[in-house]
Amino acid sequence: MNNIIHNCMKTNIFRSMFISAACLVLLAFAACSRDDNPKTPEALISINPSSLILESTDVSATFTLTCNQAWNISTAETWITQISPSSGTEGASNVVITIETEVNENDLRSGKLVIECGSKKQDMTVSQAGSSGAPVLGQVFLMKATLSEDEMGFNLLSDPSFEDHATETIDYKSPWWILASKRSSDAHTGSYSAKQNFVEPENLGFQTFAARPHTDYEITAWFKSNKAMENPDVYLGIRKSIEGRPVLLDVNKGASIGDSWKQESVQFNSAEYPLLEAFAFEFTKDGYTISWDDVCVKRPGDTQKSYKLTDLQKVGSLYEGFNGAVTSSDGCTVWDAGNGKTMIAFGQNIGRGERVVRQNALAVSSDSDPSNGLTAVFASKDGKPAEMLAPVGGTEKGIVPTAGVAVGDRQWVHYMSIKDKQFAEDMWTVNHSGLAYSDDSGVTWVRSDVKWDANSNFVQVALLRDNGYVYMYGAPAGRISESEQYVKLARAAESEMATKDGWKYWNGSDWVADASAAVPLIYVGTLGELSVIKNRTTGRYLMTYSSIKRDAIVIRDAAVPEGEWSGEKIVCVDNADEILSAPSFLPISAEGKTVYFLMSSAWGK
Repeated sequence: MNNIIHNCMKTNIFRSMFISAACLVLLAFAACSRDDNPKTPEALISINPSSLILESTDVSATFTLTCNQAWNISTAETWITQISPSSGTEGASNVVITIETEVNENDLRSGKLVIECGSKKQDMTVSQAGSSGAPVLGQVFLMKATLSEDEMGFNLLSDPSFEDHATETIDYKSPWWILASKRSSDAHTGSYSAKQNFVEPENLGFQTFAARPHTDYEITAWFKSNKAMENPDVYLGIRKSIEGRPVLLDVNKGASIGDSWKQESVQFNSAEYPLLEAFAFEFTKDGYTISWDDVCVKRPGDTQKSYKLTDLQKVGSLYEGFNGAVTSSDGCTVWDAGNGKTMIAFGQNIGRGERVVRQNALAVSSDSDPSNGLTAVFASKDGKPAEMLAPVGGTEKGIVPTAGVAVGDRQWVHYMSIKDKQFAEDMWTVNHSGLAYSDDSGVTWVRSDVKWDANSNFVQVALLRDNGYVYMYGAPAGRISESEQYVKLARAAESEMATKDGWKYWNGSDWVADASAAVPLIYVGTLGELSVIKNRTTGRYLMTYSSIKRDAIVIRDAAVPEGEWSGEKIVCVDNADEILSAPSFLPISAEGKTVYFLMSSAWGK
């Protein structure tokens, strides 16, 4: 090689310089490629299945662990008595771990295994049912109801006539906050009114609601006293929802209030405030009581119809149509897949005889008549339940589908990436939420680049396709929240929903790019999963969700996607044997006045 280079130098010095430089580069590359100080590969942990569930009498369970470095497993749970083996060597794959547990004679219990591989740490949930037979997850039931006109008309307030209480006291489950108040059977309409007994120096009742900013409204209410009152200090009005702010407008309730019902009203403008408080306010007059009833807030002269659900029936368990392939789930969401098909996306679920929990699963139904139940098959290559989206990495503990929509031949699903869940408190934290899509009828799914951060108001959502747009009704994560929750609204043109910039947010009067400018469509206190559909027979948009504050499934309706939305109307309530959640409308509910929806029952009663 030296001779060649020498000859080249005589003929062409520039060529020599080039070859010398190339040689130096090759030498440098060779030096850099030597593995004198190899880097430790990134630690990888794979768990199959991702969690375990045992029957009350089970004493062991098995899962497969794959790591690329030395690993060990530990637990703080005393009822997990043995982990074998509890450690393994670098490069181990398909390591079988056996977990022995005591017989569980109590209620459901859950614990964690801590798996460490190199610098990475990952938790795995192990659950065991109690001998009471209570399922670890809930059951999903198919429900049927009738869409009926509300004789009270449209109203922005919930429970305007104080009819929704099981006890005499208007308690914490009420949308009203009323000091020293009980219900009275002396009502203007219905069976009850609110009665204030003047046991406190000052009596105030109020309810927070959402309105359109800079819009004229009217509040009306009926009042009655136990005996005639001259110059009573009784007020009805609207104020800002934020504590300490001044009253927008109030009105003195006339020169007298007697023992017959009298209506009072006042008009107001919502100004720049999307959240307001309707209130009734009285000063003490010894020996007097005041009752008030049929409180209404709406635009002056508004005659639009409003609807509620009546004649509620349980058609049956969803699992009767799945031949035991799924026997328990924490809920599911439903959407119109097109071509007469319905998609049913489950959250965490287990099947007959299974001891593992899938994070999600997808079924497809071609059943056009749910009146006698709903049949479906699973959208997988082999027709068996399978995860749509598998958790990735140590910080992603689960993937929960919250809503779906079909646009053309593409199926879209909105999901939550779960960071941690506290089952006892029914709270969870998320890494983010986002959109995934499928172009093969739900068999395989791809996560898109469209995501919302964990602190956004678009973690739990409902999706609605309407007039060329996809609307997204969003709420924060968790059924239990330390702060008040609102539903806010975003939308994207069907052709633009695959890009984050394609989504715009409703600020009360326009669609804007800034998500932080979105205003509350409704005030809910706390909520669980929600669903929105347009009923073409009535021309109304219907929204349902589980109201955690009221321990009930509720419905609202509106004339346009942006609202205004009516107050809550209770569909069904929790009881000692049953905790209800995750209502989701079937697509067939878009036509006619017979409405079908799926609903999760935590205790499977």
